[in-house]
Amino acid sequence: IAAFVGYGYVFENNVNLEEGEEYEVLVYPEDDPREIYDRLVAENVLKNKQSFILVARQKQWNTAKTGRYILKKGMGNNAIVNMFRAGLQTPVQVKITGGESLSDVAGNLGKQLMLDSAEIFNLFTEETFLQENEVDLASVRSLILLNTYEMYWNIGADALRKRILDEYKSYWNEERLALAKGLNLSPLEVSVLASIV
Repeated sequence: IAAFVGYGYVFENNVNLEEGEEYEVLVYPEDDPREIYDRLVAENVLKNKQSFILVARQKQWNTAKTGRYILKKGMGNNAIVNMFRAGLQTPVQVKITGGESLSDVAGNLGKQLMLDSAEIFNLFTEETFLQENEVDLASVRSLILLNTYEMYWNIGADALRKRILDEYKSYWNEERLALAKGLNLSPLEVSVLASIV
């Protein structure tokens, strides 16, 4: 009987979610496991709160790793605690849409990620970055392609900038550069023309 009850405590579904329903947990640097537990209780996500505490203590879940975590129907205490302990977060689909200035893009990204919009803006306007990529403040926006990027919610600012720049360089392959050259346009001029259209 004890083994049966123990198995249920550890592995059986312990979330109040319907099939296909998800619960998002955003963990910030200042959070700790107790705060995460309090949120789950306040939102009535856990079916059996006491069993969750027992499993968390048994697995020595003492620190919280930043990230975006998704709880789904069927998850037991073991799966939930392991997810938080190991930092097994779920990526977010970050959308960059058209017709925006750099400050608009930074503000939009700041709403979708853990990053501060001012930090994002400053990274893209650093003098060294502008010189290395042969753009200025007026044209740096052209490096940021309209797209949906899959990345982790807690991505660092430098990693975000690198990801966006890598996407830009990947897009402007030899074939596209040749097409632009055939029109007597540079990639920057293509971007300006596209924004007008």
